[in-house]
Amino acid sequence: MHSTADSDSAAKLANQPSLCSSHGSPPPTVMDAAADFQAAIDKLKNENLESLANFQKECGAAISALQRTVDVHGKMIQDVEESLTDTCDQLAGLGETIARLMKENEAMKKQLDYLSNYTQRENIRIIGLPESVEMPKPADFVCNLLCEVFGPNAFEMPIIIDRVHRTAAPKPPADAKPRPLLVRMHS
Repeated sequence: MHSTADSDSAAKLANQPSLCSSHGSPPPTVMDAAADFQAAIDKLKNENLESLANFQKECGAAISALQRTVDVHGKMIQDVEESLTDTCDQLAGLGETIARLMKENEAMKKQLDYLSNYTQRENIRIIGLPESVEMPKPADFVCNLLCEVFGPNAFEMPIIIDRVHRTAAPKPPADAKPRPLLVRMHS
């Protein structure tokens, strides 16, 4: 940037016939022009230094604000990473727990199926007997019925019955199909 002082000084220098006189020292007008020129240079230098200092302050403030933002974001990222690590550890533990529980569940299903089948092994369901035909002693009635159907020598040991009852449905009308008779054999 050129100031008006620069252009005035340059014009004065251009109009001078010689920079040096016969005595070896510059004429007084040249000295004045050089002083004016130096003053203009000093003024520009001071303005540029002041402008640069202001720019540095503004940049420093902006950089400080950015650094604070980066620090905050860095802390947030660190917290998220720690949380993610904890969550991954928990998920890994849950995966192992789920696998173990699934194995236990399968084992329990097999055990339940076995026990359910085991308890039903000793049960007999007799279908088609009229309602109340087994009364007053249902166990004796079924024991005699089995010996009659299969023959007296069909069983190695005497038949022992724990209990006899009809299914839990309500008693049907006389003309309807009778409920099955459930017999629990003694083991």
